[in-house]
Amino acid sequence: MDINWFIQVVSNKFGWKITIVDDQTRNIFPFAESDKEGDPELSIRLDLLNLDKKIVSLKKFIPLYEGCALYSEHKYEILLSRRSNVFSNPKFIKNLENIEDSRNKFIYSISDISQELYLHFMETFIQKNSDIAFFLRPFPRDLKEIIKESPDIELLDFLSKNFRYLSIKIESEEKKSEELLHSLVISHLFNISYQTGMTFVPFFSIEQLFKSYRSFSRQREKNFAPPRKIYNQNVISYYQMARTTDNPSLKFLSFYQILEYFFNAEYYQNLRNDVRMKITHPAFSFESDKSIQELILLINNQIRYGKTQKQKNEYERLKSLLNSNFNDFSSLIQQLNEYDESLIEYYSKNHVSFCKGPFVDFLKSNINEICEKLSSRIYKIRNAIVHSKDDNEYRYIPFRDDKELYKEIPLIQLISEEIIIKHSKYFNEDIN
Repeated sequence: MDINWFIQVVSNKFGWKITIVDDQTRNIFPFAESDKEGDPELSIRLDLLNLDKKIVSLKKFIPLYEGCALYSEHKYEILLSRRSNVFSNPKFIKNLENIEDSRNKFIYSISDISQELYLHFMETFIQKNSDIAFFLRPFPRDLKEIIKESPDIELLDFLSKNFRYLSIKIESEEKKSEELLHSLVISHLFNISYQTGMTFVPFFSIEQLFKSYRSFSRQREKNFAPPRKIYNQNVISYYQMARTTDNPSLKFLSFYQILEYFFNAEYYQNLRNDVRMKITHPAFSFESDKSIQELILLINNQIRYGKTQKQKNEYERLKSLLNSNFNDFSSLIQQLNEYDESLIEYYSKNHVSFCKGPFVDFLKSNINEICEKLSSRIYKIRNAIVHSKDDNEYRYIPFRDDKELYKEIPLIQLISEEIIIKHSKYFNEDIN
């Protein structure tokens, strides 16, 4: 990054007009097309000396979490998400600035993002995403009103103070490791949440920032057809929970509950079939104690077996569900490609690190291999989310592992949808 790069972003991507005042100053006109050129009330000053100073300062930091954090031996800063309405309460935020730990020589602040982090995040974001509108809307108040209230405001100061997210910063008089400073930041956020009820959550990736874990969404149709099938209402409740929550672990588990519902239903259907087969067999007699005892034994064994299977072989039941519902995966592959063309290759080359979920090669493996690997990947993710014991080597840690979990959401969503549809009934069937 250099001064020319920043000016090009403001001019070409923001679309703001720039005029030269002197060697070190530029005037920025956000409303050049609709307002009289040169009106000082509608311009923002760009101080090139300050910009150069911040660019030099930025080089002293180590970037972390895809542009969401910066670290030096004396300072750590990371973006915070909105988890309450405290961002609209300036008095509350003011109380979170410059909290001093004089004993350990730390200063904590939750405040506007620093100019260095703003510059670094902007550069990282533009490399990954061309939608520059993220930086321009929504400003917390009318842009013209802000400029008129602060006629001498400097551009970088203006942009960082009106950025949509705050950050938490910790400064130390002595040199400290990134691991320690990060741990102290997380601990400080817990204290604030415990004492005030206000929750701040740090961002660990741009994907987290932009909720790229959002469910797969198909192209909106102009005309909507009425339903031709009846779907299980309980399952739809899980589906609606998955589609409406922003929490990636809850989203994944809600989709998993759909699969769980059906492989449990499959077990009970098999039990009913076995009982029906038993009582309709020519050798069965309702008047025979032996026949009744055999029926009781069959049911007891099946229930006992079912409980054991549920505890020990849920993976096998999940695999059986996939095998019975997917003759091929061409439709799933097509839909995944429509969502993100990189996902098929991603699943084939990347295991899930927080649970060792295996690779799934949709293009080179046969149906049985895909079902086996896919079941294992899904089931291990589920276990890592549900089981958080300290002695559990593989467990999902919220926020830290979200970036990986985001990638798994489209896969389990599409599988769940396919199974919901296959287990639906037409209107002309018995739906009672």
